[in-house]
Order: sequence, then structure tokens, then C-alpha cells
Amino acid sequence: MALENWRELLAECGNPELAVAIARSIEALWREDRHSLVVDASERHIAAELASHIRAQGLLSPDGEPWNVHVEYNRKGVKIKTVNGGEQVVIPDIILHRIGTDNNFLAIELKKGVSPTPDDDDIKKLLAYKQPHELNYVHALFLRLGVREMAGTVSCAIWA
Repeated sequence: MALENWRELLAECGNPELAVAIARSIEALWREDRHSLVVDASERHIAAELASHIRAQGLLSPDGEPWNVHVEYNRKGVKIKTVNGGEQVVIPDIILHRIGTDNNFLAIELKKGVSPTPDDDDIKKLLAYKQPHELNYVHALFLRLGVREMAGTVSCAIWA
């Protein structure tokens, strides 16, 4: 099921610049990489394509430098990225951060399909990413994009 109000849902993050950048990136994905969605390419591939469009938006960190945009980046410094007091290794699908610092801005968990509800485990991970004693991300987004005949749609967009 396609969400008609997905842009408004993105705006709920409270950061208009971020909401617009994510919306434009999704639209660029549909326009420039639609084939990947139509053929139901791997989630990792679609995440990489979306990340490249997010990077192209040129969002700047508080230090005036562009955010580093990474796909499946599993490091916090030189250590493996974990939550739940180090018990659970995590690999967010897409992150915006300043590498080599504790400045973590956005984590995205991306899924393919048409379900309008998020995956509970992904929401729990996103909430953990935002905890100050964990990874301290400012924003965390669950995003489900349509594939095959539903390519070009968003079926779920929820900020954790």
C-alpha cells in the first residue's frame, strides 16, 4: 500500500532541511534508479543508491563540513558498533555522521515491500541508536520502499 502523505511524515523529524533532503533523495532514486526497484534488486544495492542521492544533497554538519554518508558502516571509532550495552552488534543500512567523531546525525533502516507497518525489531534498533549511552544518533528513520509494480512508492516512513 502506497503512502500518499510520505513527505509530511518525513517532515515530522523536526528538521526541515533533513526532511527535504530525504524526500529529494527518494525522488531522485525513483527518477534515476527506478530499474533497481522494478527488478527488486537487493536491499543493500537500493540502500547504496539512496545513500548516493542523500550525499548529493550536500547536508552540512554543525562544523560546516559535509556529513559522511555510509552504507552498512559498522564502526564506532575503531570498535564494532553495538547497542544494548555492547550485547548486540548493529549495522545500520545508511548513516550520516562525521567519521572519527561521536557526531552521529541520522540512521536509516531500509526495507523493500508494501507493508504499511514497520518491523518491530528495526524500530527497537533505531530507538537504541538514539540513546545517549549508545550511539547517540539525532534522527532515526524506518523507510520501506515499494518494488516491482509498486516501484516509485513509499509504504512506510516512521521516525523512531
